Amino acid sequence: MNFNVDSTTLYADLMSASGFVWGFVGVLISFFFMMRLLVITEADAKLPLVVGWLLRFLFCLFNTLVLTFSVDAFEFEAYVLSQFPIGDIMAEFGVNSGFYTWFCAVIYHLLGRSPLLLQALNIIFWTIAQHYMVKTARILGAKHNIGVLAWTYALFPAAIFFSTVILREAICIAGIVAGTYFWAYASKNGSIFGYLLSLALFTLAAICHYGCVFLILGVGVIPFLPRKGSAKQSGGFRVFILVASLGVLTSLTFGGMFSALAPALNPETVSVARLGGVVEDGYERGRSDYMDKATATSTANLFWTVPLRILYFMFAPLPWMVQRVSDAAALLDSFIYVVIAFVIFKNRNKIYRNHSAFSALFSTLMAVIVFSFGTLNFGTAMRHRAKFLPVLAAVAIFGYGGGPKGRLVGMPSNRLQLQGGQRSHGKRRETAIAWRPALGALQKNPNILL
Repeated sequence: MNFNVDSTTLYADLMSASGFVWGFVGVLISFFFMMRLLVITEADAKLPLVVGWLLRFLFCLFNTLVLTFSVDAFEFEAYVLSQFPIGDIMAEFGVNSGFYTWFCAVIYHLLGRSPLLLQALNIIFWTIAQHYMVKTARILGAKHNIGVLAWTYALFPAAIFFSTVILREAICIAGIVAGTYFWAYASKNGSIFGYLLSLALFTLAAICHYGCVFLILGVGVIPFLPRKGSAKQSGGFRVFILVASLGVLTSLTFGGMFSALAPALNPETVSVARLGGVVEDGYERGRSDYMDKATATSTANLFWTVPLRILYFMFAPLPWMVQRVSDAAALLDSFIYVVIAFVIFKNRNKIYRNHSAFSALFSTLMAVIVFSFGTLNFGTAMRHRAKFLPVLAAVAIFGYGGGPKGRLVGMPSNRLQLQGGQRSHGKRRETAIAWRPALGALQKNPNILL
């Protein structure tokens, strides 16, 4: 559906009295939800959670009462759909942007038109993402700099924007981050419930955007990788997880997720050039385009276009792309990804040795490849890569600050460990330290401390 909407209209002008009431009810719900998570979250992440919520609430009011360009055709489509009977609305359930239109239409149909309520719900999804980002860093093994991680996501401008405005990003990000946490939890503890819950959350993210299907595939494939740091799992357990993941992928596929790619995936006419054209069809071209001449037209140039697209997808706008003040402001967004990529690369061996961290990074990079293949400008790239910022930041914090303080890098915890035994007789206690074995080991191998 295409609608022409007056760009000078305020969200506030569209809401009735009940719309304002339900909007502020949503804000109150998001506040109490934040306060509930505040009780159980990390001490270093409490203040960032409160400040992040407050900033998003203020931006929500600003976007509703002040901005005159905040109304777009997407919100209007949800409103138009909400005017139909509930049965017709339910029949319009879809994937990608169609899912969020359907989600908003159901809310509008039940409670009335309230853009303020939709933004308040997105703040709730941000709160979930913020909470599970910190928990993900902890379960990966990060011991320090949790506060830096929490403050970064709470204050980062792009994170504030995409977790407030009426877009599907907030739901998608919450699904990705929470799914990654339960995936790491299941990997460490061999929990079937954790795997199934992560599968459900990744499915939610994939429904919001089909590029996230590689996260679902990762749930099924990663358990077969023989890596340290994961619980021992039986072959039957791994096969069950793989079958469940493939079952979800099959359901999503036949449910219409890949209908847009159907012409390119026709066995009779399939080709790299045709696939590239279909994937890129519909993306806006304009001043912020990058690599517009690097479309994959054959298998040969696919090998050099995809790596370049990944580079531009993660780090655009690059300095030579800056033409306006707004472009210069976008450099801040790209800078944070440069820092994260540098930290991850510098600590790549440590991340590789950690099963959960490697799994999270591997599946995220697979999804990044998919998104980079169909993204043509840095405005769209900023929106899509924001989906992976919390997970990448959590992995980077683990790489930078994981492990106990003061421990020598590369030294196993059980090496040169003093063996102690306690002997007690009545109120008297004597501690004997078996120092001789440790000294003998040092004499045999003087380089043990290096």
